[in-house]
Order: sequence, then C-alpha cells, then structure tokens
Amino acid sequence: KTLIMLLQQLRPQDRFGLITYSNAAQITVPILHMTDEHKNRASKAIKNLTAGGGTNMSAAVGTAAQEIRTIEQPNPVQTVFFLTDGHANTGISQVEGLVNLTRNCFGLSVVVTQPTDQFDQGVMQSMSVQNRNVVESDSNNAGSSATGANVTPAPKPLSTISMHCFGYGGDHNATLLRQMASATEGGSYYFIEEDKDVGKAFGDALGGVLSIVAQNATVTVEVPTKAKELGVEIVEVLHDQAIKRENGSYTVTLGDFFAEEKRDLVLTVKLATPARPTEDATPHVVGCVSYTDTLQSRLAQGERVAVSIARPEGGALSSENEHVAAQSFRVQATKEMEA
Repeated sequence: KTLIMLLQQLRPQDRFGLITYSNAAQITVPILHMTDEHKNRASKAIKNLTAGGGTNMSAAVGTAAQEIRTIEQPNPVQTVFFLTDGHANTGISQVEGLVNLTRNCFGLSVVVTQPTDQFDQGVMQSMSVQNRNVVESDSNNAGSSATGANVTPAPKPLSTISMHCFGYGGDHNATLLRQMASATEGGSYYFIEEDKDVGKAFGDALGGVLSIVAQNATVTVEVPTKAKELGVEIVEVLHDQAIKRENGSYTVTLGDFFAEEKRDLVLTVKLATPARPTEDATPHVVGCVSYTDTLQSRLAQGERVAVSIARPEGGALSSENEHVAAQSFRVQATKEMEA
C-alpha cells in the first residue's frame, strides 16, 4: 500500500524502479519515467509481489547499482529506499562487506559522467530495493528512490546517492542497516515495528527527498593572511570528507541539504600568538559554502563567514559554547569508538 502511495506522489519527470530480492535479486520494475502508463505497470507489478526465501542483500545492492548506471541523463535527486525484515544469509553476509559494497556503489567513491543537458528543476529519480520476505500481495510495504548516471572514461564526480534503510520487525540487523545508510551521504535508518510506523517513516524520508534545496554542498575553510602571520593554522578538520589543500585550506564535501537542515563542522585550530595581548578579536578562520541551488537551477555561493578570537591579557577563560562543545565531544567519541 505504501508503494502505491509513493507512486501517486511521483510526476512524469520522476523516475521509479523496483528491485526485489530473496536468494537472488531481480529487476521487477525497470527505471521508468512515471507517466500514467508506467505508473499502472508498476502498480500491477507491486500487487503481484509474493514472499520468497533467503535474504541476499548484496545482490540487491549490486543489481540496483547496475540498473542505475543504465540511465544516460540522471535527475538531480538520487535516493535508494532499502527494505528488509531479516538478516543477510545469502551472498555477502558480513557487516563490513555489505557496508563497503554500499559505499562503493552509492557512496562518495562513485564517479559518473556529468550530462551536458541541464537538469529539470525538482525532478526526482526513484528506485525501490525491496526484500521479498517483507512483501506479500496484501501487505503494507514501501519503496522508493535512487538514481545515478552511467560510468564512462574520464568521469567527473557527481552528487552521491543517499540510501534510506527500513528494518521491519525485531528480527532484522539494525546495526547493519544503520551502517549501510551511514555509508552514503544523507542516508538514514528507520525501525518499522508495526504497520502504523510505516507511514511516518516513509513520510519523513520521502518528504526530505522531495524537499532537497541544495545539492553538492562544499564548505571551504581557510586562515586569513594576517592570522597566518600570527601563527594561526588549521590543525585538523574532523570530517571524513575533508581534503587539505597545498595552501593549508580545507574543502569538505557535505552532499545534499534538505529544507531547514543544519550540519556541524568541527575543526581544531592553533590560536594566534600576538606580540602583545589584545582585546581586539582576530579572524582566525574564514568559511564559505558553495552548492547547486535546486530551486533556481544554478550554482550558488554563501557569504564568507569569519570566526574571530581575542587573546586578551590575563588567565581568564571565555564561557564555553555548549553546542560547539557537544559536537566536539560527539566527533571525538566517534573517533575513539572506531579506533
């Protein structure tokens, strides 16, 4: 029922595809523009789904990635909805292997060719990856989106494909699904305990997909020239997509942003050592974000924002920023857990 509801939200410009999997994976609905004819075709296929044995998640992910790469001119919003009610017991079944496969198929390591034609504003491509153990012809289920472009020689990076994972009932591997989702930019995990939870979870995920306002967001942080003369330097940017440039600046790929979404970027900075104490605040770091504005269909760049710090005389400490402290502790705790 939720899959049918999803189809009703899609427009002719949008694409939808459905991968079902049990012991193996198959393309139940190839990626198609959602015209009325194709919606009817997809709806009939969904109503005819039956349960099968086995849970071959790696086959589903791989098949979806191959299907995605058949698209010559992808739409800008790219999302996979991955549904399961069980544990991977066929194909790649280890957590590390499935997470690496997901990252290689849909994460930042994926490179695709940038099409020459401009994207239609707000167009979404969608693909559902659905465990057939979850689906019966009369059950409540859902699926949805994903897309990409075909790999060719001398590719250029394009925005990643986010994957939202939905675990049904108490028998699925929540740790695995959470890590698979985290392996993609903007991915998320939802626990579906009862049928009543489906609508809220899919509404949350689909609502975000349909309201992406900024794509391929990249933040650049650097130390101003005057601050460099005072010994300021960026020691570390605590983000796994941070790249250090030759001039000491950093660029960080943040992916796509939903409407009203906020992200935190934590850095470690060596403070200025002025010749004498001063009450004047010195700009230590300047940051700027650039992105594709999906509403205006153009490249955009935000205003440059400076982070200034004063080095006054005496040993008094400034009051701690609780939000910055919390994010710093969160990042440090994550690093220690992964060590």
